Amino acid sequence: MKITKFVHSCLLLETLDKVAIIDPGQFSWQSKLLDISSLKKLDYIVITHEHQDHFSMNFVQALVAQFPEVCIVSTPSVMEQLSKEGIDHFKDCKSDEVVQALDWPHESMDPLMPGPSPCENIGVHFAGVLTHPGDSYKAIESKAIFAVPLAGPWGATIEGIRLAAKLKPKFVVPIHDWMWNDNWRASMYDRCEEYFETQGIKFLKLKDGEPVEISVT
Repeated sequence: MKITKFVHSCLLLETLDKVAIIDPGQFSWQSKLLDISSLKKLDYIVITHEHQDHFSMNFVQALVAQFPEVCIVSTPSVMEQLSKEGIDHFKDCKSDEVVQALDWPHESMDPLMPGPSPCENIGVHFAGVLTHPGDSYKAIESKAIFAVPLAGPWGATIEGIRLAAKLKPKFVVPIHDWMWNDNWRASMYDRCEEYFETQGIKFLKLKDGEPVEISVT
């Protein structure tokens, strides 16, 4: 599998026969790192929830314009917003053997946003190889590659690290760290690499826009 991170939680995932983008959010769109016209195919768009750092309507519209038959997997709330913009061809598109949607709730942001969960959230298994939890630390399983959220107003770096270690994937990729400056990100990636090595897990220090090839066989 080829993995390319395009800022924050946005991952481009490419296998031999399937291509997906997970969480095309506003930060990723504003970065202009992804040249959509360079993509040869796109089979799936996965949006874990409606927050703007995971879901940019402009980004999705641009992707759909390039790939009008793309399958979109998301929450009912996101699907409703897309329908209002005329993007409704995904109504018959369900999670399948390639993209398996998982009911993992968004972490609470109480007291910043009172209540148990600020919005619907899904996790996802892609191609039986990678697991992306969205904004959730409620993941109960992972495929060989786990995308771990490392920062956010609803969580803590150490919680993400503990979760990833508990799930015991073969590889960990960092997501949800747009708010870190480059020096802190580099320092934390080094610490994560050292720790996960003691757990027999490979931590991949992804750089935005630079693809990484991973073999899980």
